[in-house]
Amino acid sequence: MKVYISVDIEGIAGISHWDEALDNGSDYATFRTFMTNEALAAIEGARAGGATRIVLRDAHETGRNMDIARIPDDVTLIRGWSGHPFKMIQHLDDSFAALVMIGWHGAAGNGGNPLAHTMTGRFADITLNGEPMSEFLIHAHLAATCRVPVVFLAGDDAICTQARALNPAMGTVATKTGHGASITGITPARSCRLIADGVAAALQSNLRDHALPQADTYVMDLRFTHPHLAHAKSYYPGARMIADDTLRFEHDDIYEIARALGFM
Repeated sequence: MKVYISVDIEGIAGISHWDEALDNGSDYATFRTFMTNEALAAIEGARAGGATRIVLRDAHETGRNMDIARIPDDVTLIRGWSGHPFKMIQHLDDSFAALVMIGWHGAAGNGGNPLAHTMTGRFADITLNGEPMSEFLIHAHLAATCRVPVVFLAGDDAICTQARALNPAMGTVATKTGHGASITGITPARSCRLIADGVAAALQSNLRDHALPQADTYVMDLRFTHPHLAHAKSYYPGARMIADDTLRFEHDDIYEIARALGFM
């Protein structure tokens, strides 16, 4: 069984400030270690769940965060950014049996994590067919085009709630809940233990239960942090302004939604 593991940082246990998430931050080195630990826990769980091949994607900021010297030598790494619309699940295809997401987080405008955002800091809010468009939501739909189910997600409570609403069979570990600029949550050690157990259980479940149906059409509304950004991006083919600070882009193919987002 071939398993893809995509790891972000803003949803890992304990993280609460951008100084801990960005490579020029004073506390980044510590939380880079915690990110690597959660990735290793997911690898351990994947093996226990039957994975014979594992691909690990560093999906945060530069794509060069985890301490790869600690990653087992039989794991395939994906680092950096190619510009492909699959972004955080680059090179995912129908050869994979399952997708695991670690360290993921709530959407732009969500109060469930002090670090909540969607892709970049340019967006105050994004919706997809009227639902807050988190990084999880668009990547889950992209994975579905390859018939690869998201079977497990670890991250803040907000994103776990959205994931379970989309797929009630999905295994989740809620690492934290946001309260303004603060969090309450579990320790990194407990998170790693729960991730290892949860990934193993998810991969031993009926993977067909995690299938995600595709919509007939997708409507993405992007509200920018400033009207001048919306105006500049309104020249993307098919985009139209529906408010001074908001663009709409519609398509029947989620790939085209993702491609548009990449140019926004």
